[in-house]
Amino acid sequence: PPDLAVQHRRADEARRATTAQGPAPAFKDGPPPALIGLLAALLDFRTWQSLVTEHGLTEAGASDAIAGAACRILDGYAESSPLESAKKGSQP
Repeated sequence: PPDLAVQHRRADEARRATTAQGPAPAFKDGPPPALIGLLAALLDFRTWQSLVTEHGLTEAGASDAIAGAACRILDGYAESSPLESAKKGSQP
C-alpha cells in the first residue's frame, strides 16, 4: 500500500537523520555521507538479527560487536576530520 511505503520512507529518513546527529559535532561541515551510510547500515536491526541468527552471536554479543564496530568506524573518520586535526594541533 502507498501509505505504508510513505511511512517506511519517513521512518528511514528519521533514522538516518538521528544517526547523523551523533557524530555531527566532530565535523565542521557535518559528517561525511559515507560515514552516515556505514553507521545506518551497521545500526539497522537486520544487521543485529543476522549476527544472532546467521553467525551464532548472543544478543548481547551482537550488540557489543555492533557498538565496537561503530566506535571504530567513527574514530577513523573523526581522526581525519578538520576539527580533530585542529584539536591535535593545539595540544602541547
